[in-house]
Amino acid sequence: TALPEVSYLDWQFRLTKFLLTLPIEFINKPHPGGYFKGQKHPLEQIAKTNYARFEDVMEQADVFLFDGYATTTIWEAICTDRRLVFFDLGMHKFHQAVEPSS
Repeated sequence: TALPEVSYLDWQFRLTKFLLTLPIEFINKPHPGGYFKGQKHPLEQIAKTNYARFEDVMEQADVFLFDGYATTTIWEAICTDRRLVFFDLGMHKFHQAVEPSS
């Protein structure tokens, strides 16, 4: 299951606004096949946004942030020496071998 688009966009805005308070250079790289395919992403109003192919810009990043794993780009990011942060929004069921232990 996925979050409704309005809830997901709200979460993205909240997260981005927080990240912009940190001493980092944040670049939004929306998925090209997402809800706003072929349009400007609303986060462009508040954050630098790059629409180039992930493979063409990934060398510019020190850290990758993902909120979904059903994309080839996360696997490309995992194969680098960069850090990766995954936000588990509860939308995906993981195999029990990778679930956190209690």
